Amino acid sequence: MGIDVFMDVITNHTADVIKYEGDDYSYASKADEPYLDVDGVPFDVPPVDNMVVITNDDRPGVIGTVGTLLGRAEVNIADMDVSRTDDDKAVMLIAPTKPVPAAVLDELRAAPGIVSVKHLSA
Repeated sequence: MGIDVFMDVITNHTADVIKYEGDDYSYASKADEPYLDVDGVPFDVPPVDNMVVITNDDRPGVIGTVGTLLGRAEVNIADMDVSRTDDDKAVMLIAPTKPVPAAVLDELRAAPGIVSVKHLSA
């Protein structure tokens, strides 16, 4: 007895399929069950080995600053999503094409409008 969870990609959409004893399957769409961060903020970025989570002031120019700092370090953004929180903040979830160097993470932390920067790795 137990549960097996499988990930599958169906037409550019990630589907979570749960296999129960007795071969009864369920499908959870991203519309019904979106990816959430630890605070419950929804995102539309599938998980990858290296990710960066940035909490920032919700104001113009912050996304541009992040893109500029990553671009100067030759870090390309493969995927990114931004969600607003209830307290005039926003959260960016970035899937870069390569790990972001520690010095660049520190530059991001020191940039105007940035509240926090977290690097996630598998």
